[in-house]
Amino acid sequence: MFPVITVAGEPYARGYQYGAATAPLIRHSIASYARLFAHRRGMDWAASGAAALVYRPLLADLAPQLLEEMRGIADGAGLRFDEILTLNVRTELMAGIGSGARHPNAVAALERNRATGVPQHADETATAAPETTVEPPFVDDGECTTVAALPGVTGGSTLLAQTWDWSGDQRAACVMLHVSALVNRVC
Repeated sequence: MFPVITVAGEPYARGYQYGAATAPLIRHSIASYARLFAHRRGMDWAASGAAALVYRPLLADLAPQLLEEMRGIADGAGLRFDEILTLNVRTELMAGIGSGARHPNAVAALERNRATGVPQHADETATAAPETTVEPPFVDDGECTTVAALPGVTGGSTLLAQTWDWSGDQRAACVMLHVSALVNRVC
């Protein structure tokens, strides 16, 4: 059902492998979230990227390896770092915005996205004019799901899974990601 992507190594290398293997899917995610941020926040993709950079120092302090992995994803997919960071802090950028909300600046933000070449879904590129843009054809139907299976159940390995499918059009970008991470344990 979903493509299986296997990555291994240090954070940057894992990210690069993932970005290179899934670049079209990441562009699909950018199209989905650029549209969502425009509709719900009235923010174009560039403004969303600028807002996301606020989280960079916090991540540098708390999880520098995640920043390295995001840099690798960006390089592997041929995208900018702020675009990958924006996708990863999407929940923080949407905090406090109710489902179904439509920002009065949505049409202007969507037009700026089109004018600057932000990826679009096929249904958007067929739209004749920005003033005819309607609510995106997806439904907010929940949150992502995270599941863990411990070694006692799996026969020795811990398995983690998380969906990123709360938005219907985002389901087209889901993958099964198998990560072999180098883990430093501190006792």
